[in-house]
Amino acid sequence: MAARIFVVSGDDSHRSRLIDVLSGAGYRTSGAATFAEAKQVLGSSSADLVIAEERLGAFNGLHVIVLGRAVHPDMKAIVMTAQRDPALETDARRLNVDCVVESADPEEWLESVSRTLDAATPCAGPTIHRRAAQLRVGYPVITCDHLVTTGWLESNHLLCGVSQRRFADVR
Repeated sequence: MAARIFVVSGDDSHRSRLIDVLSGAGYRTSGAATFAEAKQVLGSSSADLVIAEERLGAFNGLHVIVLGRAVHPDMKAIVMTAQRDPALETDARRLNVDCVVESADPEEWLESVSRTLDAATPCAGPTIHRRAAQLRVGYPVITCDHLVTTGWLESNHLLCGVSQRRFADVR
């Protein structure tokens, strides 16, 4: 069965081109242009891999990935960036997300996708503990309620753990 890949990019032509390349390679693909669209889609369907653009308005691709993994903990992920960004790479590494500099070469994309899908599990990096339906990634547990009351969902702060509640429960 072909892997399901969800592409999140605000650039319509880039998203379409990437979806075409992946579909041509036999993957089942879908896409979204905004964080809100991605949140809605991931709340109602799963993906084996999410490829998210670094910048999505007030949010970034790691926000999409963290919220997606709250519902689909085995989801693998790639965050794509226009140029190398050590801070993004550090945050991505903490969340066991591949950070890839965008390429115009379809073969490079397919290689990155294949490598990520072949990885053992998305949790191979940081140790993840499940307690009281919470996800903990090596630093204090923060629930979705906390994210809502502190305004995190409307900001672009460093990512921490999230509760395993459905997206509908998060504003």
